[in-house]
Amino acid sequence: MSGAGTPGPRSTTAPKRPAYLAPTNAAFKTLTRLGVRVGVVNVLTVPGRTSGQPRSTPVSPVPLDGRRFLVAPMPQGDWARNARAAGRGRLTAGRSTEQVLLRELDRHGEADLRRRVMAAFPAAVPHGVRMVKALGLVTSADPAEFAAAADRVTAFEVLPVPAITPIDRSSGGTTMSSIRATEVVLPGLVQPDGLQLRERVLPAPAPGEVVVTVEATGISFAEHAMRLGRYPGQPKFPFVPGYDLVGIVTTVGQGVDAALVGRRVAAMTKTGGWASHALLKVVDVVPVPAGLDPGEVETLVVSGLTAYQMLHRRARVRAGQTVLIHGVNGGVGTTLAQLAMHAGARVIGTSSPRHHEALRELGVLPVDYDDPDLVVRVRELAPGGVDAVFDHIGGRSIARSWSLLAKGGTLVSYAMLKDSGPMIPAFVGLLGHLAVLDLLPNGRRAGFFDVWGGKLLRPARFRARRQEDLATVFGLLGAGVLRPQIAARLPLSRIAEAVELAESHTIVGKVVLSPDPR
Repeated sequence: MSGAGTPGPRSTTAPKRPAYLAPTNAAFKTLTRLGVRVGVVNVLTVPGRTSGQPRSTPVSPVPLDGRRFLVAPMPQGDWARNARAAGRGRLTAGRSTEQVLLRELDRHGEADLRRRVMAAFPAAVPHGVRMVKALGLVTSADPAEFAAAADRVTAFEVLPVPAITPIDRSSGGTTMSSIRATEVVLPGLVQPDGLQLRERVLPAPAPGEVVVTVEATGISFAEHAMRLGRYPGQPKFPFVPGYDLVGIVTTVGQGVDAALVGRRVAAMTKTGGWASHALLKVVDVVPVPAGLDPGEVETLVVSGLTAYQMLHRRARVRAGQTVLIHGVNGGVGTTLAQLAMHAGARVIGTSSPRHHEALRELGVLPVDYDDPDLVVRVRELAPGGVDAVFDHIGGRSIARSWSLLAKGGTLVSYAMLKDSGPMIPAFVGLLGHLAVLDLLPNGRRAGFFDVWGGKLLRPARFRARRQEDLATVFGLLGAGVLRPQIAARLPLSRIAEAVELAESHTIVGKVVLSPDPR
């Protein structure tokens, strides 16, 4: 920023920058030598005057939002003067005067960089520098609060979050040095207490890849099936489960727009989500609208996409129709129910009686799934049959679900909860059963829904539909149409307890996992 001078003859030298900015300029140079990445952050500013020139002083990132930054310092005298000025006036937001240098640090590398910064700054900044906590800086526009804090704040804080190396401007992306990821490993056919925690260093993102710092992941039926070795196409043991996640992009590989760094995204991973960090292809991440809770978004990534596509792309449910949802208290089930009712459909749902009161509050007509006369109970609610059945049970439940369909109705199967014995023959048998039913000349349809269907054969269409449908689902969340059912929020370190709770059949909604704070 340059001062505004009195009009006169054109000068052959560049305008001198105000003296109070000198330490910040020195900080830029010093931190760049130390390998600090350059970025821009909005700052709170304080109006003031030096020799009649207007100026603003960087105070703090706005908002902090849980992120931890290295903020370029200002000299002691200016902080004190601005504290007094703020006490007499008011703060303004959004007037950024400088590019603020940011450094995100790995916890294992924090101490060494702290020593290097502390050794470098006394020579670089004549006024001296001391460490302060960034989270202690004022982020409100209250003058009294600012004056109390700003009078003692003269420097910056180095706090531990993932390390970033300097921008590689030749590649157009950022590279990463030693992000240590905490992961939950499924070593084999084990009980929940057999799940293991491990740490490993993630490799740098390859071209077209991003590193995501996970904010929320979750436990679904898929992980339960994988733990039993009964999920089609699951990797060989050991591997990291986790079907989906929500997080912040922290690093990008070559060819990826650097503007994606700092953006919240969601991803369907199938495996790998139970971790503090994940390495993903950029084509597999979907932007998350600002202002949404990461945990609530997580409950709707796979569950929301599955429910939306089964309801609208497969069964094509319309207003005035009636649908039957088995296991309506689960993650997919509750989302299906809300989407169906939003579309104007009437919802009958099977579940344990202990969930019936909560389901009635959602607007669902509940039926006991263990009732031997379940078909009779459903017929009492829908004498002419239902227009769609969503069955996650498989086995003998398929014939029962088929019998409840009205003419022109659709049976959508999407899991095999009750099957036992060899997985592949059971799955092939389910597909064969559905195919035979679908061929019957009675005006009804049946089929198996796979949320990954079409990814290999028509990847562009698959990604376009996923992007479009998730955008719709997230929009409905933001509008308050969808009310995420979160049964519990637990850290990764309590994974055994979380899995036991998710598989207990005693909860409504989804168990959401978050990485432990570092």
